[in-house]
Amino acid sequence: MFIKKELRKEPPKHYRTRANQVLPNQLIMISRRTSEGRFFIKPGKKNNQILEFCLAAAALKHGLKVHNYSFMPNHYHLLLTDVYGNYPCFLADMNRNIAKCFNVSLERFDSLWDSSKPSVVRLPNHVVPVKAKLMYIFMNPVKALLSPRARKYLGANSLPGDLAGHSKVIKRPKVYFKKESKLPKKVRLKIEMPEALLKFTDKKSMVKLLKEDLLKAEDDIIAKYGKNTFMSKRELLKTDPESKPKKDIERFKLNPKVAGVVSELIAAEKSKLVDFLRAYEKSFQRWQLGERDVYFPAGTYEMARLHKVRVRQFDSS
Repeated sequence: MFIKKELRKEPPKHYRTRANQVLPNQLIMISRRTSEGRFFIKPGKKNNQILEFCLAAAALKHGLKVHNYSFMPNHYHLLLTDVYGNYPCFLADMNRNIAKCFNVSLERFDSLWDSSKPSVVRLPNHVVPVKAKLMYIFMNPVKALLSPRARKYLGANSLPGDLAGHSKVIKRPKVYFKKESKLPKKVRLKIEMPEALLKFTDKKSMVKLLKEDLLKAEDDIIAKYGKNTFMSKRELLKTDPESKPKKDIERFKLNPKVAGVVSELIAAEKSKLVDFLRAYEKSFQRWQLGERDVYFPAGTYEMARLHKVRVRQFDSS
């Protein structure tokens, strides 16, 4: 005999939600490292082509604006604007294609990426945090002592001058992708200036300012460590992909969801995120109890994709 199961009157005691809010036109910085920090994505002509093609193809498919990127031998940093609220799909496509290409190229089968989740940090639409993150990404190879100047780094990275509207066409790599692949044979990787910086000054002046700041920051690193400390181009290209840094990677660190340099801006963004989590938790509890017509707060992503729940419209004001 069929017995109808009664709905729970309250959620399970162990219940706890930690949903990600995915909003349109959100400025985000994404970082991810390779498995065990090994140098799988080290610089090289073929490797750079793979990385930039996968970035450009995924950004084009999912409608993200690329502002800055730096691919180091064992991790990467991206600064993007998620125009349509699609960054999870963008990340899935880009990371999957990079992993497949490099596993074929390196003749390996294990996971290319670290098992921990990528770091996705939302930034306030303000000149101070945006400029700070741009400089952080520009300086990554210099601070790692891989090159005394960012422009001389052999890996795939963008530079301040690219923000003037630089774009380049990248051919689809021959490794892994078939001739009948659905991905285009060529993609255009365009670097765009973040809108927050254009509120401060015009594009030409901002590019000049960033170049000056980068040059000064590079000079400070050179003065601190000396020119002979930096890895030579030959050493960098001959790096064993299976090797890893002598210093162990720090684990169990906090993975922040918000960054902003200015404490007031960080507090404001955190407040918005907390409000979202509280509203999401209430909606999810009601959904668990069987209310399928409940509305979830704007930015609810996974529940909308998997269970087609109702989501409130995002109010940009």
